[in-house]
Amino acid sequence: MFVERFSNDFKEHWNIIKEDGTIQKVYLNKNYYNPTLTYGWFALQTYYTFLDNVEVKFSYNGLNLFKVTSFNELFCPTEIAIFHSRSLMPTEVKYFDIQL
Repeated sequence: MFVERFSNDFKEHWNIIKEDGTIQKVYLNKNYYNPTLTYGWFALQTYYTFLDNVEVKFSYNGLNLFKVTSFNELFCPTEIAIFHSRSLMPTEVKYFDIQL
């Protein structure tokens, strides 16, 4: 799994490089089954003008540096992944892996 393989690279926060080249710090709980941004989401959401229900995909560039590669607005509440804080089924456990 991505988190197992690269967890030693991560500090207390992830560095997200934004389109303008600046760095946004976000904090993640490092939970394998329910990964959640614990701080920094609002600033990221404001910068990218994300709506409330959005799936964001990041690329990992090494050395604790990530970039938003795409995002998808979710129109139906049932589309929200179970590990998302706004999920309708937050206690259901799913396993996922990230391809590099």
